[in-house]
Amino acid sequence: MVAFATHPRGYGASLRTRLSRIENRCKDTLASVLVVLNLLAFAYHTVASLAVLAWRTALAAKGATYRFFEHLRTITTYVVFQNWAHLLHAIAQADIRPP
Repeated sequence: MVAFATHPRGYGASLRTRLSRIENRCKDTLASVLVVLNLLAFAYHTVASLAVLAWRTALAAKGATYRFFEHLRTITTYVVFQNWAHLLHAIAQADIRPP
């Protein structure tokens, strides 16, 4: 009891001292976390812009993907496949013949 009574404002000041110590320790940690998050954001932005450029190049070279699905729908309309493996094999070998 004597230790609390020695401070003029009571034991609330020791709590304030503890909180300021915790705050000082957390400032360094928080600053480090924010730096890491900022670097990750820059890296993600760079990867995304490179991926967009690669996607546009591939799209210009190969064409839109909806044509592939249109062809797939047409093939499956006229030919009945046993399973997915049979369908993929027929597409890869280009030996699809209607019955």
